[in-house]
Amino acid sequence: MGKCCDKTGKERSVFSNREEALKTADYEKREHGVEFYPYKCDKCGYWHLAPAGRKVSFRENACGCKDSSGVRGKRLYDSKEDAERAAMTVREGGRGTMHVYPCPEGSGWHLTHKF
Repeated sequence: MGKCCDKTGKERSVFSNREEALKTADYEKREHGVEFYPYKCDKCGYWHLAPAGRKVSFRENACGCKDSSGVRGKRLYDSKEDAERAAMTVREGGRGTMHVYPCPEGSGWHLTHKF
């Protein structure tokens, strides 16, 4: 399995699938009272756990907007707050600064490195 680190260089726990990550999240909640949610990492392709306070709601390919390559659809966040939390997660993960902007189609919010 690939190695994935946070911005401090600490290695993240890696799970091969969502179900495995969910089992660990359930264990953490039951045994330690700490809530986590699983997410698939864009960097390594595996699954990690993040604190529940960072959870965001987004949809893939929910509008006609494309990423900078013009190939893939952009993630669409339902609220500005969700987009801002996602931008913070990217920044804290050491993957650069993201800016929040409204979807040109009026469907929600997107992130961009450009501004």
